[in-house]
Amino acid sequence: MNNTQRYCYLYLKKILGKALLIVLLLIVFLLIETPNLYAQCSCGGPPLLSSLESPSTAAGVWQFSMTTEYSSVSDFVTFKTELNDDIRDRTVASGLLQVDYGFSDRITISALLTFLQQERSTSTPFGLGGQSEFLRTSGFGDAMLLFKYSLLSPSALARTQLAIGGGIKGPLGSSGILNDNNTLIAATMQPGTGAWDGIFWGSATSVMNRSLGLNVFASATYRVTSANNSFFGDGLGGYRFGNELLTTAGAGIRLSSRLNTTAGLRYRSTRIDQTLDNPADNSGGKWINFSPGVNLKLNDVISVRSSGQIPLWRELQGTQYTTSYSVSFSIFYTLKPKSTSDNNSILKKLN
Repeated sequence: MNNTQRYCYLYLKKILGKALLIVLLLIVFLLIETPNLYAQCSCGGPPLLSSLESPSTAAGVWQFSMTTEYSSVSDFVTFKTELNDDIRDRTVASGLLQVDYGFSDRITISALLTFLQQERSTSTPFGLGGQSEFLRTSGFGDAMLLFKYSLLSPSALARTQLAIGGGIKGPLGSSGILNDNNTLIAATMQPGTGAWDGIFWGSATSVMNRSLGLNVFASATYRVTSANNSFFGDGLGGYRFGNELLTTAGAGIRLSSRLNTTAGLRYRSTRIDQTLDNPADNSGGKWINFSPGVNLKLNDVISVRSSGQIPLWRELQGTQYTTSYSVSFSIFYTLKPKSTSDNNSILKKLN
């Protein structure tokens, strides 16, 4: 084997090793799921789990991000078939504030706060009475606290980053809003869940070609839920959203020194909800969405990102309204200590 062949062999081996890390990460999280998985709310809520796709930050680095997301929940689907329906229209607008801080090159803490506004309008044809109904709920959603640990210490020269983490989601948001008739609104329309949840997280990124700015990334988050036992009143039984798995895998490429674009697939699955200790009808499914994004670095500390989600495949339990599309916009502000290299963290945040 000559020097050229040996170089090609070592380079290919390095690439395959990095790809294997990402594949293994996804497999570990997917194995947590059992074959029969159903979804909680098929609507788009505050992007709590999807916001956890970034790896950890370097020591002493603060990262602040604000995200707004708009989702149209108008597709009427039974199992895999979309039905023609123009009776109900639902939109979800959410805002999220995330703060990340690197205690060391390996340990990062992330805190998230959310705000949620949902609107639902229902109408019937004039031949059936011509009635209409409008419902709007808004308020602070639940909060999340997550600790991340880098298995590979992040640095500007590192080609691969691998991190794991865990934390909790707390019931900060209201879950007992009543309508004008003094009747409890459905749990899926409440800003908060009223329950404590456990979060398990993992993320991997790998630079495949520095000259082209080509990188691949993957993340997985698993949420273990608990019941809001006071939702229907003490002693009556509560409401529990299903455990949720969210995985994302994709690639990004640098278009210029300030602009890069990403594209990926996002898989979401949750178990069936429980209401009054019984399975909730029409509450489950699995989704695969296409998620493109564009990232722009305005200067050394401020970056912005625009992204969206388009459904490619879904398999729902029963008949449900589900997300037609969603769009989001984020702004990132990074503060680094003077000893930290300027080219270390913004790209990692955007990927």
